[in-house]
Amino acid sequence: MQVGWIGNCKLALVCAWCVGVFVCVLRWVGTLPGSGSCLVPCVGWDWLQQTPVTLCLDSAGNCAEIVGGSEVPSHSRPYKAYLSTMCGGALITPNWVLTAAHCNIKKNIEVTLGAHSLIEHESTKQIFQVRTVVVHPDFNSSTLLNDLMLLELGRPADLNQYVNLLDLPNSGEDVRPGTKCTVAGWGKISFYGQTSDTLQEVRVTVIDRELCSNFKYYKGRITKNMLCAGDENGGKDSCRGDSGGPLICNNVYRGIVSFGYKCGLPKKPGVYTMLTTEYLEWIQSIISTA
Repeated sequence: MQVGWIGNCKLALVCAWCVGVFVCVLRWVGTLPGSGSCLVPCVGWDWLQQTPVTLCLDSAGNCAEIVGGSEVPSHSRPYKAYLSTMCGGALITPNWVLTAAHCNIKKNIEVTLGAHSLIEHESTKQIFQVRTVVVHPDFNSSTLLNDLMLLELGRPADLNQYVNLLDLPNSGEDVRPGTKCTVAGWGKISFYGQTSDTLQEVRVTVIDRELCSNFKYYKGRITKNMLCAGDENGGKDSCRGDSGGPLICNNVYRGIVSFGYKCGLPKKPGVYTMLTTEYLEWIQSIISTA
C-alpha cells in the first residue's frame, strides 16, 4: 500500500541493496514532536522511480513514506483478514476468507482477524489455522487469470464489532471507468519500502480497461474479468503485501488485489480480479456445499 506521512523532516540520501541491485534514494528522514497530524508538506525525490516522495509526521513523531493514502481508524474494516504469507483477504462467512490464488496458501498458514496493528497485542484479534484451501480451478500462475481462492478456517469466527463479514455483491456487473474505490492492507508503503504495521487505505480510480490494456507493461494482459484502478499519473496504488485484499467501490465488494508493475507508477495501475457473475457462482458453489 503506497501510503505515508508528511511533516518537517531532513533530507538524506539513502542507499541499500534492493532486489539484488544497489540503490541510492533521496529521502526525507527524521523526527519531530507533535500530534501526528499532517501540517507541513515535506517533498523529496525518488531517484529510483523518478517520482516525488511526500512524507509527514506519524503519531510517534517519526517520518515515514506516504504516497496517496492514510491509516484507517482502528478496527473500522472488521472484514479484513491478514494472512501470515503477507497477503490480505476478506471474511465473507464466519468460516470462509476470500483472497487471491497467487498467495499460494498452505494449511499451516495462520489467518488473523480483528487486527489493526500487526505488532501490538490486541485483545480483538482472532487467529485461525486454515482447514481447506480451494483455488479457482482455472487459475493460471503465469498470466494470473482467475486469481482467486477460498480459505476455510479451522473454526468459525466469533463475529463482533471487530470481526465481521464483507457482503459479496448481488451481481457481477462491470465497474465503470472513473468510479472511485478504496483498497486497504498492511502491504509495502513503497515498492522498495517496508510493510505497514497498521492498516492503511488508499482511494483509487477505476481506469478504462482498453486503455489499461494498451499501457506498455500490460499490453494485452487485461481481460474482461480484471479491473485496473489507481491514478493514471501514479502515486496511488496497492503494493506488495496487499494481494488478496478487497477492492470496495461505492460500498460494494468489487474486486481482489491481484498484480501490478511495482507500485504507484504512472500508467501502471494496480490490477484486480473483478467479482464477475461467473466467479460469484463459483464462490457460492464452494461455500454452500462445504
